[in-house]
Amino acid sequence: GIITYIMLAKVSFKEAAKSLTDEEWHDMHLYLNEISHQILDATTRRTGRLTKLLKVFDVNCMSIGKADRTYVKRDGAAVKKTEMFYPQLLGEVFIVNSPSWVNTFFTILRPFLPRRVKGKIAFVSPRERPQDLKSFLRYISKDNLPERYGGNNNEWPLPCAGKMF
Repeated sequence: GIITYIMLAKVSFKEAAKSLTDEEWHDMHLYLNEISHQILDATTRRTGRLTKLLKVFDVNCMSIGKADRTYVKRDGAAVKKTEMFYPQLLGEVFIVNSPSWVNTFFTILRPFLPRRVKGKIAFVSPRERPQDLKSFLRYISKDNLPERYGGNNNEWPLPCAGKMF
């Protein structure tokens, strides 16, 4: 399947929100979801096993001051629009290296999320809680999992998936 690693501390939310219109933002989500769907569908057909997307949000060194309201609103709207086209694309979202403010924010937000969304979000920390490694191993072998998440792969950054297809 596809695993996306998103290092949130390296994203410039304000710049991203300024540089794209709502329509461009939606199109970006649509294109990313479509290519993901095609790869996952081909893998499912080839293996006979339903294959889904794993998103890993690494929030190490993320500060609350980096958040941008326009970015969050625009991203939420794009996700909502594209979700109807790709309802089963996402397997899970792992949030790793989260500071306490992220945990607090999610605890407050959690009651307002739909049950199907809540069930797909997991806070994992394989370095601190070895049992969390099992969550990753449902999607990736330990040899391919980056060391920073409890695996054996010392290559970072990982190669771009586009080079594989």
